[in-house]
Amino acid sequence: MRAVVVIQIIMSRCIARFFDLLPKPLCAAALLLQHLLALSQPQHPTPNEGETMSQEPITQELAPEPESEPEPEDFASIELVVGLPFEDLDKKLKLANSMADAGHRALAFYLHDMDSTQAYFAAGCVSTTQYAEKRLGMQPPCTRQLISVGRALQDLPETDRAFREHKLFWSQVLSLVRVVVPETEAAWVEKAVDLSCRKLDWEVEQVQKGQLPRSGSQWGLPSVRF
Repeated sequence: MRAVVVIQIIMSRCIARFFDLLPKPLCAAALLLQHLLALSQPQHPTPNEGETMSQEPITQELAPEPESEPEPEDFASIELVVGLPFEDLDKKLKLANSMADAGHRALAFYLHDMDSTQAYFAAGCVSTTQYAEKRLGMQPPCTRQLISVGRALQDLPETDRAFREHKLFWSQVLSLVRVVVPETEAAWVEKAVDLSCRKLDWEVEQVQKGQLPRSGSQWGLPSVRF
């Protein structure tokens, strides 16, 4: 745009110089002709200095994009990589196990809640086990165990707290709820955090529900129950 303006100024000066060389009658006729030609041409406004010509934006109507199905959140939580070095592999396995334990705790909580409120009727089911088998693909024994554990943990806050603080694995929780009652919970949790899953399960086998854990950590012959 600036180049066009400069060219116009140069041409105007040349024409003015040419008119100065012509006789006055011819000069007046040329000026009149120039004026008539200018009026016959369409006028295009030029922007002043510091101003820009407003131009309406060009809009194009785009076809709506097809809706894509959302990806499952669980698949985006952990990346699967082959051939990791031991340190990274160890971290991945601990993370996966922690996620699995948290999932079991959530299932126990919500399946028990569904069983208590009978919300399964809304899905056209007659029981929580039927709902879990139909909607979650879970076997009835697994569902009944989770409901039982969810119910038991309502009365065992120290066990639940130790699990949430990563002091107990979910498998240890499953062992504890078989024998622990509120009166013996503190002693059992204190003992469980120092035992492996296999040793804790063995200790649970030695007592009846409601009994305190055995003193010491001696392995011996299992007790016989009648």
